Amino acid sequence: MLSWQPWTWKFFRAILPAACCAHVPIAFWTVPLAFAVDSVTAIAGDRSDFPTDHPPLIQQIGIGGYWKLGHTCRVRLELSSSLRERAASVEIATIDGDGVEVVYSRSLEKTHSGPIELLVKIGRRQSLISAAVKDGDGQQIARQDRLLANNEGLDATQPMFLAVGSAMGVDQLSRTNTAGDRASLTVVLVQQADDLPRHWIELQAFDLMVISTASPSLLDNMDQDQWSALDEWVRRGGGCVLSLSNDNWPLQKLDLLTQWLPGRPMGTELIRNPASLESLVATDQPLQPFPCCQFQELTGQVKLSLADSLGQRVAWWTSQLHGRGLVQTIASDLDHPSFAQWKHRRLLWEKLVAAYWDPLRTTIEPKTAGSGTSSFIGYTDISGQLSATLEQFPNVRTVGFSQIALLLVLFLALIGPVDYWISVVWLKRPHHSWLIAGVMGLATCGALVAYHRTIRPDQIIVNTARVVDVDAQTGRMDGHLWSHVYSSRARQIDVHANFPTQPNDCMLDWQGLPGNGLGGLESQMQLDRAMPAYSVRGQHERLPPMVSGVGVPAAGTKRFYAAWTEAITPEQQSSLREMPGLDQLEGEVVNPLSGDLRDTFLLYHRWIYPLKGRMPAGDRAVLSAQIIPRDLERRLNRRQEIDGKLTSARWDPAERGQLDRVLELMMFHRAASGQNYTSLTHRYQPILDSSNLMESNCAVLLGRLDDAHPKIGIKLHHSDQPVPTQVGSDFSWCRIFIPVDVSHKRSGNG
Repeated sequence: MLSWQPWTWKFFRAILPAACCAHVPIAFWTVPLAFAVDSVTAIAGDRSDFPTDHPPLIQQIGIGGYWKLGHTCRVRLELSSSLRERAASVEIATIDGDGVEVVYSRSLEKTHSGPIELLVKIGRRQSLISAAVKDGDGQQIARQDRLLANNEGLDATQPMFLAVGSAMGVDQLSRTNTAGDRASLTVVLVQQADDLPRHWIELQAFDLMVISTASPSLLDNMDQDQWSALDEWVRRGGGCVLSLSNDNWPLQKLDLLTQWLPGRPMGTELIRNPASLESLVATDQPLQPFPCCQFQELTGQVKLSLADSLGQRVAWWTSQLHGRGLVQTIASDLDHPSFAQWKHRRLLWEKLVAAYWDPLRTTIEPKTAGSGTSSFIGYTDISGQLSATLEQFPNVRTVGFSQIALLLVLFLALIGPVDYWISVVWLKRPHHSWLIAGVMGLATCGALVAYHRTIRPDQIIVNTARVVDVDAQTGRMDGHLWSHVYSSRARQIDVHANFPTQPNDCMLDWQGLPGNGLGGLESQMQLDRAMPAYSVRGQHERLPPMVSGVGVPAAGTKRFYAAWTEAITPEQQSSLREMPGLDQLEGEVVNPLSGDLRDTFLLYHRWIYPLKGRMPAGDRAVLSAQIIPRDLERRLNRRQEIDGKLTSARWDPAERGQLDRVLELMMFHRAASGQNYTSLTHRYQPILDSSNLMESNCAVLLGRLDDAHPKIGIKLHHSDQPVPTQVGSDFSWCRIFIPVDVSHKRSGNG
């Protein structure tokens, strides 16, 4: 009589060892998590050293209390005199976009007085933010835990303007949803100098800056760091609308503000007939007379001029290039009673902000699950497509459900019919069934382990994308870097940015993913509760930036973002001028870098000039009237003529294999018809979009860099042991901004 156990029992007994092994990584992270939770609880409960007369440590988060998820914001701390005598450092603990605790710290000097500010990133709403004060021995002497409310923190892609001095009516552009709890635009009004940022990275969350010179006390109280922060942000590609008051004293006193102007102020004139302005906004209400500032030695691009009392044309709305940013100067105070009482001032603001924000395309109603493009790709912003593209690692393959089902069927066939045929029919040894099934189970486990190693390489893999911007006149180089780090097994690593020379300014932090998809900043899922806390350094002490102790889960990734500034010395300068009446270029284009550029193009206004496949360092290309440029939008949209009709190549937001195209569209999103073409917004890091420069007197030399810096370096945490690292995809676009001589053009537009 045959005696052998059912296949089900043999199946579970065979896979039991593999199941136990699969839970080892979970146990690896769970034990430290339990210890960390107990430690935090014990410290938080010990308040014996907390001064009884001390107010709450955390005084303010963000600028004017406003901040965005996934963007760098300021946390202001206030220490009492008793705490300040003992304090050596302060720490802020938040959580990142994956729900993992991240710690930002700052050392204190004995001479430091006043509030203490730290730059942090907050990744989730309704999370805990903790402030701690430590003495010279590293012992905690004070702490505050604050639970963020659900209404604190704006969405990562919420449009936001910074109004310095006065909003001047720009807040009239904002609309609310039907429930009245969401606005299409957030305007942050700053009327005290202390509320202004002291580092440009705080302004990266803003789409536009509006400054009124009618607040002399505010402008006079701003320190050099605050002016430098505003200037730095504009130079990196930010936008500013500058409204001038009747009194010119702030312009004469503030040298840095004078650099933003399109010319030298020389007094004011009264505009009695603003017919051109009324026609611009198509209004039926006449605008009352108002004063207007006049300029000498005008260098900016005049977008609207008005007639003064003598009938002469006065530049009223000008656009001035400042670095890679545009400063739009309005030669009048938009808070003047003539404008404040004008019912169509909102229509004027729609014209002024059109290059930075389109109120008609802003969605303020919450999206329901399963609607729109995000229902299957998990994001609605083009930065999400960049993140998804960088998640594609070479030699790393996923196992689908059909493959798992097939493996289970084959394994059941082995320990079932095959085992029966071998042990009973062929060998006629039924009692060998357990031995044969065990051997088959071990062989299957070994085969799965070997297969796992082929689809999950043991070394760490790093995918990197960069956008490097160079000012050809000054030699200033600014860069943005995105890196995704993959590890096949759970590791705790240190991440740093390697530069050939120390940059002037550099920051490195975690990168967020806008949206409510898996791992998104608006997601309510806590994916990495078992990950250890890590720290970010170099934001305040000007140390080389490093993210220390970050945990990467098994077969998981971690996202990082870096921004930096360097200075280069261009050996040769390009010489470009616009041909009269043709809106096209002639002259010479020079590669000012020390490395080669590949697949080079020159962009100017709506034209693109294909250059050379490779431009070595110092190489030049000559432009003449015989070179016919192509339409820029046609290139960006990949338009082709088929059967006499122009057809654009459809953009697929779910595409994962075109890293160069994703970066290209991030650099010139509006020029490519923006959301109309990609069906994705560009609101998380809009400062990358240089489409506004296509209307300025600036040409852009675009090319690929073969060997760009910085490189992301990785080592094991608390160890000098080298980590086997493989470079996956590494792609860099370089934009070189070249001024164009347009001296033949006449000022004014009539």
